[in-house]
Amino acid sequence: MSPLSIPKAPNEKVKTNRIDSEKLAQDLKSGSLRSIRVPQGEYRQLRCLVKTRENYSQLRKATKQRIKALLLSAHLDSHIKDDYEKWSCNYINELKQLPCGDAVRQSLDMLLSDLQYAREQTLAIHRRLNTFCKNNAAIDQYRRYLQSIPGIGFIVATTILGKIGDPQNLRNPREIGAFTGLVPTEKSTGDAIRRGSITHLGNTTLRFLLIEAAWVAIRRDIQLHQFYHRIKRRHHPKIAAKKAITAVARKLTLIIYRILKEQRMYIP
Repeated sequence: MSPLSIPKAPNEKVKTNRIDSEKLAQDLKSGSLRSIRVPQGEYRQLRCLVKTRENYSQLRKATKQRIKALLLSAHLDSHIKDDYEKWSCNYINELKQLPCGDAVRQSLDMLLSDLQYAREQTLAIHRRLNTFCKNNAAIDQYRRYLQSIPGIGFIVATTILGKIGDPQNLRNPREIGAFTGLVPTEKSTGDAIRRGSITHLGNTTLRFLLIEAAWVAIRRDIQLHQFYHRIKRRHHPKIAAKKAITAVARKLTLIIYRILKEQRMYIP
């Protein structure tokens, strides 16, 4: 069970290891704690590979931010390219030849070396993921099912399988949405229904990837495109796009559940 799902009284203001241990023991004895599923076998290995790829991807992103910070502090911000422009080999070579002081040069060269290392390791783990999927027929077949959905590529598909484990263990269509924190909060009473923002519980990385996939999906799938604009028209322009794309990501979790359980390709 997720630590955030363990019941806690509002007046519990003291937290120690002893109190936590006693409370967990009491909850286990009463049966109020629900068990969680941990991927086993091949899916556990896939999760390890997916997590390794995430670590090096985060390292690459953090190194780029440190390079930008260094250029800003050295008043070389004119050499910082737009955030949306790729860090090409030509751009990195420009940074290697950038005229600057010895101390800045040393720091910049070390950061560029870190960036090169992160890129090489990301490429290596990506190849290992590809080989691992090809050597495991069941995982590779599920990956193909997922990649038939517009917006979902190799990285998103393997991340989904690595995080949720064996799809046959899924019990209901709402499970993936709850796991990624894409379900809305609700405070309803009587006939009044009040739904708020999403819960943000569960796996942050997978939620981010699904929202990114949703942006691609609405451009490739006419039904998701219409669904996006239908939701968007219901909200204020300042938050309409954000609300609508989150709803599309939530809808993608339902599609993912259906094709995994039925073991078929996605048909728009």
